[in-house]
Amino acid sequence: MQTKIRAVIIDDEPGAIEQLTFELNRAGNVEIVATTTDPLEVNQILQDTFPDILFLDVQMPQKNGIEVLKEIGSSIPGFSVVMVTAYNDFMLDAFRNEAFDFLLKPVNQNEVQHLISRYNEKRLEHLNREKVESLVNHLNRKIRIPALTETYFFSPEEILYFAADGKYTNIYKTNGTIINTSMNLGAVEALLPNGDFYRISKSGIINLGYLNKIDRKKKKCILSAGNVEIELPLSRIYTNQLERLI
Repeated sequence: MQTKIRAVIIDDEPGAIEQLTFELNRAGNVEIVATTTDPLEVNQILQDTFPDILFLDVQMPQKNGIEVLKEIGSSIPGFSVVMVTAYNDFMLDAFRNEAFDFLLKPVNQNEVQHLISRYNEKRLEHLNREKVESLVNHLNRKIRIPALTETYFFSPEEILYFAADGKYTNIYKTNGTIINTSMNLGAVEALLPNGDFYRISKSGIINLGYLNKIDRKKKKCILSAGNVEIELPLSRIYTNQLERLI
């Protein structure tokens, strides 16, 4: 079910508010969350109601709609503005100040319905773009490691450490599972994001997020993940670099 469009109407003529409210209700899927005849109340109303669309009359005695639109600017983001007027000559200024659309008085059903349809298309396009961006960002954080017959995608926090196993590499996950990949440790290292992992020896790479302690005497580093604690051999040449890194 589509989320209702939250609308605010600001017009100094009560009859104009009534007519626009009627047509918006006929268009469907619109909720009128506030109306006022006083343009000086606009900022407070926007902060209180968080509308999707502000219907703003152009000609009002205390402050015209173009002035209101300029004052709002980007200070209260997240909604579209539709200018409502009986005169076309105000529209150029309106669009220069980022109005989404305009309606000519007296408003009619077809124009209101067309406007709501356009807004729904814009909102759907925005939601789809957000979904794609979210997926891309999510995949960019994933570590892609191919195995013999499969390809694995890991979030960095899923991996505790990597250990060489001959020409192959074992992936030790924080949940206790072990996955074998056909890549050698050097090839795996090239796939890892900078800053999350560190090579501690010829045969091991650790997740720095789980590094708990460096034991110089035993030449080991200790990883902790929940109740699990793992000791791994730490080559001397990597010790000083690792301490400087963290």
